[in-house]
This record gives sequence, C-alpha cells and structure tokens, in this order.
Amino acid sequence: MIISFCIYGALAFILWLLAKDQLRFQNRVRSDSFCTWQNICAIAIFAAIYGLRYNVGVDNLAYIRLYQALENGNALRSDTLELGYRYLQQLFVDIGLHYSMFIGLWGALQIGLIYYAMRRNKYLLPFIALFIVLGPTWLRWANIMRQAVVECAFVVLIDYIVEKKVWKYALGIALCCLVHKSAILLLPFYFILQKPIFPKNRWVAVGCVVCCTIIGSTPTWIKSMNFIESVLSFMEYDAYTFNFKMIMQDVDHSRAWGPARAGIWLLYVIATWTYLRLRTQFNFSKHFDIYFECFFFGNCMYELFVNTNQIFIRPLSYFQSFSLIIIPICLYYLWKSRKVALYHTMCLLAFFNTFWWTIKAYLGGMGDKAFEVYKFYFMQ
Repeated sequence: MIISFCIYGALAFILWLLAKDQLRFQNRVRSDSFCTWQNICAIAIFAAIYGLRYNVGVDNLAYIRLYQALENGNALRSDTLELGYRYLQQLFVDIGLHYSMFIGLWGALQIGLIYYAMRRNKYLLPFIALFIVLGPTWLRWANIMRQAVVECAFVVLIDYIVEKKVWKYALGIALCCLVHKSAILLLPFYFILQKPIFPKNRWVAVGCVVCCTIIGSTPTWIKSMNFIESVLSFMEYDAYTFNFKMIMQDVDHSRAWGPARAGIWLLYVIATWTYLRLRTQFNFSKHFDIYFECFFFGNCMYELFVNTNQIFIRPLSYFQSFSLIIIPICLYYLWKSRKVALYHTMCLLAFFNTFWWTIKAYLGGMGDKAFEVYKFYFMQ
C-alpha cells in the first residue's frame, strides 16, 4: 500500500508542479505552444510510470504477454489486433526494446493528446494533472489501453468539428481505427456535435442525470436491444458477440453504491450544475460547450447502462475523458470566484478515487493482487 500511495501521490504532485511552473512563464512562450519543456517532462514521467507497472489494470498482463510472445516468435491474436497496434508492437520488438517502453508509449499518447487539446487553455493543466492521476481516469486508462488512446484523440478532434474541417476529422477517425476499430462509431459525431445541444436549465440537466440513474438501477428494458449484436460484429468486442445471447439473458448486474461510485456520481452532478451556472457568467467558447455536451450525455448514458454488462459500457468510454476538462474548468472558476466551500467539496470528491481503490484493495483482502494497486514489473 505504501508504494502505491507514494507512486500515485508523487506522480500527481510532479505533474501538478510542472503545470504550475509552465503558467509562471506563460508570457515567455506562445500561448498555444505545446512543446514546452514542462509538457515534455510531464509526458515522459507519466509514460514511465504507466509503462513500468505490472498487473495494474485488468488488461495489463494480457498486453505484456502478447508482447513477450511476439519476442519469442509467437504472434498471438495477430488476426484480431488492429494494423497500427501490430505495426508498433513489431517495431518495438525488432528494435529490441522492453515491453515497458512499448506500454509506456501508450501512456505518453494518452496524456500527450489531452495536453495538446488544452494547449490554448493551459490554466486548466494543474487541475487536469491532478484529476488524471487521483480521479477515476488513471485506472480507466490502465484498463483499456488502446481504446483510451482513441478516447483522448477524440478530445483533440473536437477542434475539427468547431472549425468545420470534415475531411481532417474523418482522417483522424481513420487513424484511430488503426488502433481500435470501434473508433468508427465516432464518425457521425462530426455532424451531431456541430451545434451543441444540452439542457441550459440547471434543474433540468441535473434532473436528467437523476432520472437516468433511477431508470438504470433496474435495466431490464435493455433486453429489447438485440440490434446491438450486429454493431459488435465489426468492433473489438468479439468475445462479447460470441456470448451475446447469454449476456442478454443475464443483463442485470447491480453495482453497489460505495464511496467511489457515490463520490464520482455526486461530483458529476455538482459539475453539471456548476458548469451551466459558470458558462453564463464567463461566456465559455463553443469548444467548452461541446466538451460539456459530450460529458453530460456520456454521463447520462453511463448511468443508464452502468448496472448492465461491460459490453454496453465500453463504447461509452469515448465520452468519459471529457470529465478531464469539465471538472477542472469548474474548479478553476470556482476558485477564481472565491466559492471556497463548493471548491473544496469538489476537490475532495475529485482527488480521492485512486487512493480509495488502493485502500479498498487491502480492506477486501486482495492487497497487491488487486488491479488498482501499483506494482513495478521489476519487483515481481
């Protein structure tokens, strides 16, 4: 537990410190400059911690074994993995690099894409840095490595929606499909997100989240959605497709309302209320309204499907990284507006998740075997 606490705490603090230091010298660099030494250091440090982990995240060992098998001349799952992933994996193996370097690359892409998307809004980076490590983001990125990269790329591609550059957006999605084929589902969102549509009234917006939560608590209605099987046939979820009928027969998987679940739910409800109040006061740009639309509807859909099978939740991950923008922008302007009580409440809810999952692992008896507890590969 101590190692896990130290790693997560130190990583969060270092990323926060680098982001704050960058703001101190903001006037000396271009306002939209991405390749600052602080950003490069932050990405490199995050990539190192991301790559050196062992059995942190449910898919981590699977990716390690795929890499080791390729080193030994066995191309496992070569017929199911996307071309871009296979090419990069083969390249790293041919060069003779350790698997930690390869996995670290994906961590660098994840945080690098988010930082690039926020290159014109660097004032949010200190909060983003903390929320990546201490909020629910770290474990999600660790769990779904390839899809998380596409998730972060989608945040960058919002630029092309705002600028109405359909071909650049389509090219970006095509490149994402080389990493995870389910990225094709994001193609229609170029048109869907052209004009941000979401409840402007705070009570209505929060009411939508509450209603989705109540409906999602007994998701028996989902059994009528048999069309999903055809959608899965061209995505990465082959194992789910094979067992689709069994999954549909046993779709109700209620999740307990523990501190992590309840804390994040309350955080997102507060953020929904707060953003809609702040946007009228500070006149946020279209970029931020699109980010909020993705965050809001992604949260509503998640609450509808959260008590079902993972098959329905995985595609919704594409909208979860928008919380990395909405939570920080609320925190930033709450602090700026001197709403101290609400600011500290949101901080408490936003920056406890990773530590809580580590504590829970030991309270539950799993200890170092838990996916949430950080472990170095060289200590195994």
